[in-house]
Amino acid sequence: MLKNGSKSDKQKKLHVLIVDDDVDLADTVSDILKIEGYKTRVAHSGDEALSAVKDQLPALVLLDIRMGGKSGIETLKAIKEINGEIIVLMMTGSSELKFTEQASRAGASDYILKPIDFVYLKKTLSKFITR
Repeated sequence: MLKNGSKSDKQKKLHVLIVDDDVDLADTVSDILKIEGYKTRVAHSGDEALSAVKDQLPALVLLDIRMGGKSGIETLKAIKEINGEIIVLMMTGSSELKFTEQASRAGASDYILKPIDFVYLKKTLSKFITR
């Protein structure tokens, strides 16, 4: 049991980068993950995400497949070039297999369908990040 109800140092370090051009969705995901004890950062474009990854390597990236500018697949490939160990979960509003297959080939660990089921999201994160 932790003293004074505080979170462990390890838990405080769990950094998740949320990348989506839908500002409201990204902020909502961030707020929910903060409540769960994650440290979060939000980016709204592929270029912004790459800057964030270079600034501070996240434990995990939640990355939208379809964004304006640099696509999620392009961003995924660039993230993996920076550090191939970063776990990337793709978020998609499309259940088309071609996008999820492209993401898998580019190094995505899994994908989350939109609209996001936050209970499922938390379970999926816990599969990839141990606290």
